[in-house]
Amino acid sequence: MGFTYDEIAMILSIKHNITFSVRHLKWKLHELNLTRRKDYYDLVIVLSCIEYQLTTSGQMHGYR
Repeated sequence: MGFTYDEIAMILSIKHNITFSVRHLKWKLHELNLTRRKDYYDLVIVLSCIEYQLTTSGQMHGYR
């Protein structure tokens, strides 16, 4: 969703009552091998690709 580390820490604190410093948050994300996405795609394009895969030959590639 494009949140900054400060915003992620604030959301964790407010919504989930989990308090992390930004430094600890970055360390934890690194430890779990998680990153913030740097490339974003238009939602309409993503949805149309998924729909295309589900209605054509890609429909047998699994439920994910």
